Amino acid sequence: MKEKVKRAGILTFVFLIAVIVFSFLTNQGNADMTADMGGATLPRIQIVSGEYEINPLVGYVSEMNVGKMRSTITPVDFQSGITLRIEEGVLPIKALTYEVCSSDGKEILYKEKRKEIGEEPSLTFPGLELADREAILKLTLHTEKQDIYYYTRICTKEGTDSDACLAFAERFHNMTFGKENTESIAAYLENGTEDDETENLQKVTIHSDAEHLTWGELRPQIKGEVSRSIKEISGNYMTIVYDYEVECAGEQDETEVYQIREYLKVRYAEGTEYLLDYERTMEQELDASGNVLDNNGILLGIAKEELPYMANEAGTIVSFVQAGELWNYNQSQDALSLVFSFADSEGYDIRNLCKEHEIQIVSVNEQGDTTFKVIGYMNRGEHEGEVGTAIYFFDIEKNFVEEKAFIPDNISSEILLKEQEQLVYYNEQQEVLYAMKEGTLYKVDLEKGKKEALVENLEKDQYVSSKDGRLLAYQTVSSLENAEEVKVLDFVTGKERTVTCSSGEFIRPLGFISEDFVYGIGRKEDAGAFVTGEHVCPMYKLEIRDTDNEVVKTYQADQVYVTGVTVEEKMLILDRVVKNESVYTAVAKDYITSNEEVEKSNISVETYTSDEKERQVRIKYESGISDKKPKLLKPKQVLFENPVLIPFEEEGEAEVFYTYGKGKLLGIYASAADAIRQANENQGLVVSESQKYVWERGNRSLVYDIAGVDLSPYQEGNTLAAALNRLFAYEGKTVDAAGEMAAGKKPIEILQEQFLGNVLDLHGCSPEELCYILGKGTPIIAMTDLNNAVLLIGYNDSMITYVKPDTGEKVSVPYEELEALTVASGNTYLGYLK
Repeated sequence: MKEKVKRAGILTFVFLIAVIVFSFLTNQGNADMTADMGGATLPRIQIVSGEYEINPLVGYVSEMNVGKMRSTITPVDFQSGITLRIEEGVLPIKALTYEVCSSDGKEILYKEKRKEIGEEPSLTFPGLELADREAILKLTLHTEKQDIYYYTRICTKEGTDSDACLAFAERFHNMTFGKENTESIAAYLENGTEDDETENLQKVTIHSDAEHLTWGELRPQIKGEVSRSIKEISGNYMTIVYDYEVECAGEQDETEVYQIREYLKVRYAEGTEYLLDYERTMEQELDASGNVLDNNGILLGIAKEELPYMANEAGTIVSFVQAGELWNYNQSQDALSLVFSFADSEGYDIRNLCKEHEIQIVSVNEQGDTTFKVIGYMNRGEHEGEVGTAIYFFDIEKNFVEEKAFIPDNISSEILLKEQEQLVYYNEQQEVLYAMKEGTLYKVDLEKGKKEALVENLEKDQYVSSKDGRLLAYQTVSSLENAEEVKVLDFVTGKERTVTCSSGEFIRPLGFISEDFVYGIGRKEDAGAFVTGEHVCPMYKLEIRDTDNEVVKTYQADQVYVTGVTVEEKMLILDRVVKNESVYTAVAKDYITSNEEVEKSNISVETYTSDEKERQVRIKYESGISDKKPKLLKPKQVLFENPVLIPFEEEGEAEVFYTYGKGKLLGIYASAADAIRQANENQGLVVSESQKYVWERGNRSLVYDIAGVDLSPYQEGNTLAAALNRLFAYEGKTVDAAGEMAAGKKPIEILQEQFLGNVLDLHGCSPEELCYILGKGTPIIAMTDLNNAVLLIGYNDSMITYVKPDTGEKVSVPYEELEALTVASGNTYLGYLK
């Protein structure tokens, strides 16, 4: 008996030693530990404006690209200065430096350093005058261990009515919380002008009814602090966004918490207040301790119908993003996991609720492991105060989240989220990260820490990726119009397939519909130009290939060519042109819809209604759910001693236009016309890469005529040259446009030489959209055909005025007549920025 006990003890000892040795060997060189994310540490700064605190500014641990930090704007009285309210972080503040930079960040207009600051320092700007220009205020808090940076745009307060606009916005915001205010609110609304949002509390707009603006049957109470961010200020309007949380009694009398974003565009003029636009969204926070399951699936309550989610192939495990948090539900294990959240369940901290980031699900494998990205500003944790893209892997069996890599950037989170050039895909099986930056495709071996360039020197239109980033198609030569083959790379399987065209043709990648590859084929001999002179080589045919490399659809129209494609879910929108000799003009867009059958899954998203909360969202399990009380898991983060950091060179300046509306960045466009159309649809505005205002909805005079345009007769070979010369003469430039054109230069080239990158191609804009640019005192060339044009110089509410370039005669015509006059040129207009 003693011998057996002795032998058992020896075996146990050997087993324990083996476990220790094995653990040491498997973890050697890869030291890690699990930990919570930790609380936010960086101070937050707000601006004191009368009785309100406005523009909460988050801190950055490194200097950012000043010209791309456009989030808020602060009106400043330069006689009295402004007052800050600093909420201290972990480290004591030793000093404060504040400087005013030009809006593009290239010029410092004022700089001062303070050592004695306190919690509410007042900043003054002796001798600084901005007049009607904007600038960037850069604040630097100096602590013992690091400098922390903050940014806001500033403008002069004088002449803006900003106090009155802010007071009205605050009063309207408060009115929505009282049913007794329904009649007063209704006076500001625009019911019936668009589809009324009458049965949806998740999103209410200026077109909704007052019952929904006052929260329907809900009785919300504000929880915690309300953040007020002024997004735009003009002479006659202000755009402001409120971010806050509310608590409501649920349908089972439980307390429910909602995240609210409220946008108002208001105007104050001559003692009268106007509500120009309004939108409020609410999204319910998932409370896993409550009733989150029923027989049909996961109850999300009032939430977005376009819910980001991804399921495994068996349809048993789903990962989804709800109210800025990533969740995972495992039906077979009856477990609900909060995979990632910046919010802190253990305590309220307003800094954790900053919404300047987005969680994107990359993939969910059969076991339920989830790869995801967090893009934007990092509220807390290892990368607190940084902007970039973090790639994470959730191991469902081990119940931990591991950061695989971080790609830092120095631009605003809004711009980072909208940029389409940064492709990032992680293959968890091979521990390989693929990233596209500056036209170079990098392959990063995370296990070995090795980075290599797979493809280099690609221009923007030479490659496209699928929506999930798994597939990449790219031309194999460095010229867009000379490529006779395209390679399609699958980052999961590593397989590559090639698509080619005939000699004398070129092939161009255009996009993906699910996993089907869309490309165009053009003839090199069809190269030509638009009427502006801009070069174009269109495609005469489009094809779609499936994953077996078989052509499943062809699009080809007689005498009609395609210049570009926009992919929207299961539909392609084609930009088309027709040819007249070697000149192309735009015609109506065409549409291709995919007839691909949607693969049925056990998991889907559906809506349902109730009397109190109206339209709600549920993740439906077709097979049903039996257990209504899942286990709640909160995975730990795995922290490595040496996380993989993937820095890239800063991107060069591109000629793009930014469209802002609804209090946020809506899109980034290469075409000024496309940016303007998007802004017009969303009560927005457009700025250039250098932060110059290009266009604003509603901010123009009702009547305007440009004075000082030469009206004497011109003896030119064609009216286009005469129109150009009149425009140059108005700007004090002496240019022989006819001679330049005779030498082979195109009109857009002549303009670009004189206005140095500030030329606006406005083809396709409506006359009403052109009026804002005319109202800034800049004439517009309106081309009637290849060689002829008129010069637009004014407008009123129904008529637009132009000069006949050859005679100098002024003519006023209805807007519709101008469109008819320019139809032969594809409604081509050319403008410029001063």
